[in-house]
Amino acid sequence: MSVLPHQLVRVDRVEVGGTNAWVVGDQDECVVLDAPEGGASAVAAVVAGRRVQAILCTHGHRRHIASALTLSDITGGDVHLHPDDYGLWHEVFPTRWPERVLLDGLTTDVGRTQLVGIQVPGHTDGGMCWYAAELGALFTGDSLGADGVGPASAGSDRARLLSAVRARLFTLPVSTTLHPGHGPDARLGTVRWDRDFWA
Repeated sequence: MSVLPHQLVRVDRVEVGGTNAWVVGDQDECVVLDAPEGGASAVAAVVAGRRVQAILCTHGHRRHIASALTLSDITGGDVHLHPDDYGLWHEVFPTRWPERVLLDGLTTDVGRTQLVGIQVPGHTDGGMCWYAAELGALFTGDSLGADGVGPASAGSDRARLLSAVRARLFTLPVSTTLHPGHGPDARLGTVRWDRDFWA
């Protein structure tokens, strides 16, 4: 857990099988970013006693959504996903839909901070990142991490992802902390100077 210097809002990492989920909020309410496969009970333990406003999926790959509906049933939080990733969603949940649609620019208020959704297509068509300016935090899923852009997968488009990261994420302050879907945190300014982005 890391306590951030903004009015008791904190960020908790829940790592399950190499995949990170993130919980952002205060002592009363929170949002969950991603729901790793096999991670419902671990995330539920972190959010216990708080109102879960939403379960925000950064993209539709199984490792990041497989416990979303179980976690929703436990906490009452609605699952949000960008519609461009509904095809991936239905590979995991063929008979149920996410409760809410995620779109670029959507805002979510939690505690005393606000998260802004930024669509970053390329790893998947509906890839979303979440920026909390007051916290200096960016939750990136598999779009960007300490080692650069996310791993290639079926249907991914590396050139499109690189372009989206440059245009949508590298305009944010260089001091922003990246909280990725896998691996350790990183500083946006450090990752930005990776020559792969500018080749």
